[in-house]
Amino acid sequence: MDPVLKILVVDDEMIVRCMLEEILTGVGYEVITAEDGAAGWERLRVLDDLSLVVSDLNMPRLSGLEFILRVRESGNDVPIIILTSSNEMSVAIDAINKGADDYLLKDENIHDMLLISVRKVLEMRQISRKNRQLMLELESQNKKLEGTLEELQKTYEDLKLKKEQLIQSEKMASLGRLVAGVSHEINTPVGISVTGASALVAATSQIVADYQNKAMKRSDLEHYLRKAEESAQLILLNLSRTAELIRSFKMVAVDQTSQEKRSVRIKSYLLDIVTSLRPRLKDNRYVIEIQCDETLEISSTPGAIAQVFTNLIMNSLIHGFADREHGRITIDVLPAGDWVRFHYRDDGQGIAPENLGKIFDPFFTTRRNQGSTGLGLNIIFNLVEQNLGGTITCESLPDQGVFFVVSLPMRA
Repeated sequence: MDPVLKILVVDDEMIVRCMLEEILTGVGYEVITAEDGAAGWERLRVLDDLSLVVSDLNMPRLSGLEFILRVRESGNDVPIIILTSSNEMSVAIDAINKGADDYLLKDENIHDMLLISVRKVLEMRQISRKNRQLMLELESQNKKLEGTLEELQKTYEDLKLKKEQLIQSEKMASLGRLVAGVSHEINTPVGISVTGASALVAATSQIVADYQNKAMKRSDLEHYLRKAEESAQLILLNLSRTAELIRSFKMVAVDQTSQEKRSVRIKSYLLDIVTSLRPRLKDNRYVIEIQCDETLEISSTPGAIAQVFTNLIMNSLIHGFADREHGRITIDVLPAGDWVRFHYRDDGQGIAPENLGKIFDPFFTTRRNQGSTGLGLNIIFNLVEQNLGGTITCESLPDQGVFFVVSLPMRA
């Protein structure tokens, strides 16, 4: 059972105090009364479980305005509703500016208006406290993310410079080893993280504006909390993957054999990759299906596998589904002795026969005038053949999609 909420009623007119007490107790509140502002202040000081105060403005010893100022200067944030007559409206507005939460006119409608105001003020105060707690939690998370993003930005700039130097001196081998985690790979999770953070900032600004304008509803707050949780999880997932990609890149740059290897459940790992790309899938208009034994494991380099399938999916979105608002990708994972084969298909526009033999060449692209570098499939080829010790082939016909077969050893 929920605890009974206590309300302090402060008014120098006994008949008003009794009337207010009768109204509030009639709907289940516990009421404490005080005959003027000074008495109300003394009661408030010893009561630490008050939920709300209803106070008159014009009282002897300590006026309602002085009472509000004393309460707020003490640091007490208990909600306060003030009662005023029609000729005291300017004073009532002044009281609101000094810390009162609402005001009511003493007229024939006070019964209904009092109950409405009490419910509204209590609900808004509860929302305000939850919002402040959420803001504190978000601020803490943002500080952690800021440090990570600064480090990632610096690393990205360093890697970008190395990429520009390597492109001039090396092509196939150097690009496969040293540029695997540069702009094409790091841009995707970092871009998703920035998008998620921007969406979270926009949603936070909107909910703060609604709260300040007293326009926030419970459903608005619940929607915001869901969005905040989803955004935080999305940012954390992609920043974690980016850190793993950077570690993988640094190790590849020094010594390919020193890359971190571990066992991973293939299906759950592929699902994580798809989750990280969710913002690019346009509300599931692009469907990705994964068929794989839940228990199938591979001992390999997860970061490189993530880069391979991220690039394959992005290649389908950019090239296979160009100028289309829908598409389907299927990934079938089949064990074959000491190997595991990934059958990757999309139902996109396919590849022209004259281009099929060149798709793994560095810098080959049919969309250079639209910003494509031609490195995506070349990076995939080098990751599979050199880093993962596997093979990759492709079959395609125009308007019939693509079919990649990626074969990887069960133990890299």
